[in-house]
Formats: sequence, structure tokens, C-alpha cells
Amino acid sequence: MLDEVTSCIASSNHSALLSVGTNFPTSIATWITDIKEISYHRCNNCQEQLVLKAKIVSIPPILAIDFAWCHPVINSQIVVVNNNRDFTYKLKGIIYFGAGHFTSRIVTNQGMTWFHDGVATGAETRYEGRLDSIVDLHNCVKKQATAALYALVSAPL
Repeated sequence: MLDEVTSCIASSNHSALLSVGTNFPTSIATWITDIKEISYHRCNNCQEQLVLKAKIVSIPPILAIDFAWCHPVINSQIVVVNNNRDFTYKLKGIIYFGAGHFTSRIVTNQGMTWFHDGVATGAETRYEGRLDSIVDLHNCVKKQATAALYALVSAPL
């Protein structure tokens, strides 16, 4: 049995950056509900491997989630539970990296997706279609997704 060590994730009033670390979650929505990472450290008493478990204790309006080393499903919506209350976040952007260069996809409140590459499109963005019509969110113009940005859209009263 693995011993758990719980830590709290407190955010600034504006945003929080979370990393999936060495985990390989199947989806961002699944990972955010049970943030754990197996540690290389062992319990001093029983010598079992420690599991670091984190919980979000303050709800920021923006969540940035880094998953550069794995390929979880990039959900269009995620739910963070805090004090038995559900806080809903919607996908607002994806950051891509490849060949020493970053690009992005931007998602509007209406679900329209826009592509931006400062080298190729300059200050302009290019409309790609509705978010639900894009088959592969992990790849974009020969670059791989490394992070997703979510904005709080629904909080309980």
C-alpha cells in the first residue's frame, strides 16, 4: 500500500499553473479530480513509497495545465470540486511547441477556434472552425500540445 502525503494548491487571485508532472493521465478532466504523483521518497516508518496528493483549496478564474510529456485528452470542459461544490471551467486555449517554436489555438466563448503563429500569421489569427469539429487537439501544424488554458465559467452560489 502506498502512503499518501497531501498538499494544498493555493492560487493567486488571478491564475494557477498546474503540471501533470510524471503522470500519464488519460484526460485532463480525470486528472484534475484526483491529483496524485508517486514520489521517489519512502515512508520513514514502513518504507512504502509515498504518493503526493494535492487538492485545490482556492478557485482561480484561470487554470493553466502543463502536460508537455504526455498526451491526455484535452477536454473542452473540466470540473474542479472544492468544499463539495463544483466549479466548471471551459477550454480557452492550447499552447503547442515544436521545432523550437510555440503556436496556439484560441477558443472563444461561442466555441470558435482560432490559430495563431506569430511567424506565419503575424498579428493575425486564422479561423479554424468550431472546437467540437476539430478532430485532433494534440497536433497543430506539426507541433504538439504542451499546455491547456481554462477559464472559470460556472461557480456555485
